[in-house]
Amino acid sequence: MPAGILNLNIDQGSNFDKTMTIFESSTQVMNLSGFTIRAEMRKAFASTTFVAFTIMVPNPANGKIIFRLTAAQTAALTPGIYVYDMETVDSAGSVERALQGRVVVSPQVTRDSTGITVPWFILSIL
Repeated sequence: MPAGILNLNIDQGSNFDKTMTIFESSTQVMNLSGFTIRAEMRKAFASTTFVAFTIMVPNPANGKIIFRLTAAQTAALTPGIYVYDMETVDSAGSVERALQGRVVVSPQVTRDSTGITVPWFILSIL
């Protein structure tokens, strides 16, 4: 079965969590017991640097997975378009691409900084 396509949007500097369900067929949820799930995003297919998603499988029997990146990980990303895929690896080492797509990282505007702090009462007068 060809890999599913799902494009992702990530806000730079924010936690990213995406829950999804993997299916073996159009109606059959995949039992992920005994599988390892891995996923990476890269600026381009040939890039040697990558960011690995943390993949959580809370209940393998229901096929649900959670893609996760921390706020620190997304803050380190350069805004723009990336590519990613996700693979399943069974206990015999057989690899299958289950999901792929683009990732759009939108730039962060608000940051923790040591800039000028304006008292609220001055702002309320303006």
